[in-house]
Amino acid sequence: MVDCTGEGVLFTEADADVSLKDFGDVLLPPFHYLDELLYDVPGSSNVFNAPLMLIQVTRLKCGGFIFVIRINHTISDAFGIAQFMNALAEICRGMNEPSISPVWRRELLSVRNPPRVTCYHPELEQAHNNKGIINVISLDNMARRTFFYGPNELATIRSLLPET
Repeated sequence: MVDCTGEGVLFTEADADVSLKDFGDVLLPPFHYLDELLYDVPGSSNVFNAPLMLIQVTRLKCGGFIFVIRINHTISDAFGIAQFMNALAEICRGMNEPSISPVWRRELLSVRNPPRVTCYHPELEQAHNNKGIINVISLDNMARRTFFYGPNELATIRSLLPET
């Protein structure tokens, strides 16, 4: 459940005494300097009660910048965040409004009044003890890896798919 508090998006701005050239050829994932450039907002890596979205802009001494966005995947899928990023880019380029308008009709997500349950959803039942799962998953020992799929890798994967 999302508790709408009206606090908005957590925004951090920073200055780094480096330029893009200082990074050399390491701009592709995994980016080894991520921990040095990204401010770890207290509580933002928690599973529960983490901010739904945070944005960081870091200015570089060469005039460039690093734009970082972290979202809680429960509020958007990949398509939605891509649409949000495109809208943000359009506004940053000077458009008065994005080319694809957001849908503000929250009532589309509201439950019917009165509610009409058409089938049983055990996943929506109230959990009696949710601390057990958190104790099983150790976030400190979680492996983090980034995989970069370029045109060659995608072509290889597509070649392995059955023809339709």
